[in-house]
Amino acid sequence: MFTSMNIFLQYQKLPASELKYHLYILLKAAQDNNQSYTSALKSALERFIKTLNQINELSPEDPKALNLLMTLNQQIIELKEIANTHGFSAQLKNGLCLVIGTVNAILIGTIGALVGFMGGLIYGISNGKPLAGMLSGWFLGMMTGGMLGFRLPKKLFKDSLQRQLTFGLNGLAEATEHLQNEVLSLTHYHDEVTQEVRALFATQEEFQQFLQNDIQYKVNTFLASFIGQPILHGCAGQHAYITLLIQEKEYLIEFAPDATDTSETPSQYETRQVKGAKLIEMLALHRKLLETNAPSLENIFFKMKPGDNDCFSYINKILLGTNQQGTQLRRFDKLKMKFFGQMLGQSIEFLSPFEEDFFRTSL
Repeated sequence: MFTSMNIFLQYQKLPASELKYHLYILLKAAQDNNQSYTSALKSALERFIKTLNQINELSPEDPKALNLLMTLNQQIIELKEIANTHGFSAQLKNGLCLVIGTVNAILIGTIGALVGFMGGLIYGISNGKPLAGMLSGWFLGMMTGGMLGFRLPKKLFKDSLQRQLTFGLNGLAEATEHLQNEVLSLTHYHDEVTQEVRALFATQEEFQQFLQNDIQYKVNTFLASFIGQPILHGCAGQHAYITLLIQEKEYLIEFAPDATDTSETPSQYETRQVKGAKLIEMLALHRKLLETNAPSLENIFFKMKPGDNDCFSYINKILLGTNQQGTQLRRFDKLKMKFFGQMLGQSIEFLSPFEEDFFRTSL
């Protein structure tokens, strides 16, 4: 439990948003690590959350809202100064990690491509698909080697707390910028989803009962393929998604360019129960997040990072953003994955700034 009940209650009071996901990271990192500056960091986070709540109490047209948004930007600068994640020494270290990581990515990526080429060829021959195995192994080896090489310097030269704080503060700054330039408000999407769901019920009374009743939904995963190759099914970890069933209509929440085939038996699943009103809140946040987290090729290749910012992260943004606990499912179920998948999973977990249970526990 978070040591300051006031900051926890203020955090819970915030409306659903991506900001809550990044605030969770910062609050959790400060809670789990007792450093000389974490007390000051908690106080600064409390002030930031208080300002956010003040903004949410105002209409967007209120002149006070603009002043409070400027205050948020100043408070982010203060948070960065306290955490010492964006000062000269930190930027110098980041620059060195970038240079070394780029060189490593080229070298280790080349080695990985050669190893993957040979391993994929052997695996492909044993499965009667030598060409597919060879090309898939080459691509998988190159990508894995490049990822390892690029991210290894940060793992070696920066401690996990600094990496978590940097990740959280960068995300907080980006989400705050989106808040200032948002296309449509969460209220717009909430009203939109409410109207859609209301149309599924014959009467207003039935709809009101749905809002107040406990409804089950599921967080599922299935073994993902790599670059669409069936031969690599089980080599790319788990794809996470949420399914909701309202009046026989299925709703899907996920980060993916194409909708998941929900008829496939999940490899993992987690059944949860919330009020119907919470389901509407989740669907509204999902539509809001698509403004900044659209599953476009650009975002997939340049914004997503396995283990840090991926389909599991997206699901946790929905859950944590609506005051629920992060998913208990695993990105990499070693018992169900092939050898190459196990290697990839262990590499990603090793390089991630977050421990496996980081998002599974409450503040």
